[in-house]
Amino acid sequence: MRQMTYTRKLDYDGYVVHGYNGDFRDCVGDADFKPIQMKLAKADEMSEERQEESWNHILETADSDLFGDLDQADFTENYAAIVKGKRPDWQLSAFRVSVGIIELFYNNIETKDYAFLWVTSNHGTVKLKFECAKNCFGFKPTYCVNCYRDQTDIEEDLGYIRNDVTLKLKDPKKADDNLFHDHNTIIEITEYAGI
Repeated sequence: MRQMTYTRKLDYDGYVVHGYNGDFRDCVGDADFKPIQMKLAKADEMSEERQEESWNHILETADSDLFGDLDQADFTENYAAIVKGKRPDWQLSAFRVSVGIIELFYNNIETKDYAFLWVTSNHGTVKLKFECAKNCFGFKPTYCVNCYRDQTDIEEDLGYIRNDVTLKLKDPKKADDNLFHDHNTIIEITEYAGI
């Protein structure tokens, strides 16, 4: 097994995972994408009641530029059910991670609508697990995201390679410049290959 650690700066889009064969910003409307499954990181160990409490805690911080948009009423009125996976017509097509925040992108496979929202770690740690469709190697990439106020950790398992990823602010004094910390994020990666 090979192990290597390196650091990079992230620009505008940050850390994005999507099920589209192209730029994730083009995955709108009738785009052909493979949906991403999302659940609470420890859902298998929780009762249904505890899962509901955890989702509600996370969704207390949900926000979107679309909230209040009458053209997106279905999404904005039902976003909690959509995020919890109770609306199969709305499918997660991408997620973007930054320090203290996760942005979720959804496509409605029936109406071809496209919407997004974000959740933050303002009320405590957000822990979510994402599973993508099988890749060309036959593996289902998984991403366990632990979102804290001052950093975000991601355990990335691509099947043939595993990465421990940490996103931090390059300049913490500029933490409030913008919500997604564009141009103010560094990423530290420890890569394990040949596992």
